[in-house]
Amino acid sequence: MRTFLQTFVFLLCVSLTAYAQNPQQDFINYQGVASDSSGDPITNSNIAIQIALKFGSPTATASYIENHSIATDDNGLFNLQIGNGSAISGTYNTLNWGEDANYLTVSLNGTEVGTTEMTAVPYALYAKRADESQNLANVMAFGNSANEQIKDVVNPTDNQDAATKIYVDDEIALNIASFDARLTGIESVLAELDARISAIEPPAIGQYREGGIVFWIDPSGQHGLVCAVEDQSSAIQWYNGTSVTTGATSFWDGSSNTDAIIAVQGPVETDYAAGLARAYTGSGYNDWFLPSQDQLEEMDNNMAIINSKSLLHGGTELSTTYGYWSSRESSSSHAILWSFSDRQAYNSNKVQLRGVRAIRAF
Repeated sequence: MRTFLQTFVFLLCVSLTAYAQNPQQDFINYQGVASDSSGDPITNSNIAIQIALKFGSPTATASYIENHSIATDDNGLFNLQIGNGSAISGTYNTLNWGEDANYLTVSLNGTEVGTTEMTAVPYALYAKRADESQNLANVMAFGNSANEQIKDVVNPTDNQDAATKIYVDDEIALNIASFDARLTGIESVLAELDARISAIEPPAIGQYREGGIVFWIDPSGQHGLVCAVEDQSSAIQWYNGTSVTTGATSFWDGSSNTDAIIAVQGPVETDYAAGLARAYTGSGYNDWFLPSQDQLEEMDNNMAIINSKSLLHGGTELSTTYGYWSSRESSSSHAILWSFSDRQAYNSNKVQLRGVRAIRAF
């Protein structure tokens, strides 16, 4: 249920933001991401999208319905043109844009995934239709009560009134502000809902929660570790320039190692690995730390799902080009480096420039 809801809200947001008028054909460009019931993108596949346009109410009978058979790309992304599909009912070119509120209903492979109000594009289409069909005589035929004069161009209220550019610009600005507020509200509700679901769902490897991707779960099944969806650096030294023993020798406890390093190397800084990891504030959390050697090995065991989920949430894959610092030191001058290319730990001089991927416990 959770993944279906996330798919629904995502498509709803896309339909609000990703359309643009084609000036030659009067089509509306539409872009979205198709996801399966697990919330993963449907990649490189043929999908069926149905578009239904409604006027006056989101529950009104559709005035126009069309089907599209299209293919997704490597990320599940698809593009289509509303008005350029296979018409099922209604005629696209005769739609009455501008008189009532306009609503778009989208179905994916026969399942309806959302209905949302459209504003900017229908306005542009309505303006074009008005430009093609209206002249001064037409305008004054709308029951003019001011001696056949267009009486108000500053604050138009009646059918025969014209509007200045500044009035139209102000109305558009108000609509944009209203949309931004509604979108912010959707994002806030989605974040709150995600937090509630995470609190009641048991954690699972590869799940996105608590600010990162779950890669280890303790025996209780309730707690574990997540890694950030992105690297904090691809080239940073382990120490702050002084070769000293910090006492960060734990194979498993990266958090205590990070505390020990910072206690000796100085306040949280961004010029050495442990300081950079602790300074990270991804998803609003401030308790990130540099993983230990064994914790990096656990990440390696789940590298494939970490990479796919990181990309899905706007992050980056773990690199096989450069190694990653662990928080375990082996001497005053050397610390343990992990390579995801050959799944090995190496003893490396602390002055070397390596990568950092912070983790945190939940």
